[in-house]
Amino acid sequence: MKLNIPYIFSENIIPKRCRKARKVQFPATISLTFREVEEKDAPVAFIKHYVNTHEHTLKLKKEYRWYRGKLYQLHKPTRVSGGDGIPQNISEFQLDPYPYSLKQSYSSSYGWYGYHSNESKQTNRKRLIRWASSVLFIDGERWEIASEPRYVVNTFGLGHNHGGTGLFVDSHYNSNISKKSYFRIDQFKQAVDYATKVALARGDDKSLPFDNDYTENFEIFITEAVKLKPNKEHGEGDPFLNRCENIIRNSPNNSVAAFGLMASLFS
Repeated sequence: MKLNIPYIFSENIIPKRCRKARKVQFPATISLTFREVEEKDAPVAFIKHYVNTHEHTLKLKKEYRWYRGKLYQLHKPTRVSGGDGIPQNISEFQLDPYPYSLKQSYSSSYGWYGYHSNESKQTNRKRLIRWASSVLFIDGERWEIASEPRYVVNTFGLGHNHGGTGLFVDSHYNSNISKKSYFRIDQFKQAVDYATKVALARGDDKSLPFDNDYTENFEIFITEAVKLKPNKEHGEGDPFLNRCENIIRNSPNNSVAAFGLMASLFS
């Protein structure tokens, strides 16, 4: 499917009777190609099972599909902060290729997905082409490239049940968190074991156990789609936060941990 997308770019122009160049905005249009495939060509790689954060009895699931070595998730554009996203089919996308609009104002300037009207024509064209390559229509429904999900063990507060220890699913690495805290989705048991070890070391006994019924978990249908390698792809985490965590783990209670952390600021 081809679609013409209008955008704005800027060039440095020296106006008549002027000596200094200034940025001037110009309208342009680019023809983008969006891939369309059948469902059989993009099979389900994973199914994520989870529960509603407000109603723990409401079980939900999310599909990840596999196409040409990449994961895709159903795209649900959210136009209002905190609102529910709504999927798009091809005809809806052709009328409104969100986050672009075919009737957008030339004064508009979008963020990561959109164009930046204060940048060059070449920069904007590259960004738009990259965006189009991230979109895939599967049986007429809009999907987008997804990062591989992963388990992460995260800690909060001063330990000893001040804050706690949690096991979560994330889609990206956090530079503050050590690679030791990340696990592939086929390493659920290892993630639970490590989270339990961390919680016990911090005195976060109220965080235990990490019950499978209330933890996001995955069905894996295409094993080759699990490609994550945290030990090679990620770092040791933030040194200061690592030092704070060591102080917390070696403190008998959260009050001592607080004093220890304060003292570390002046050491």
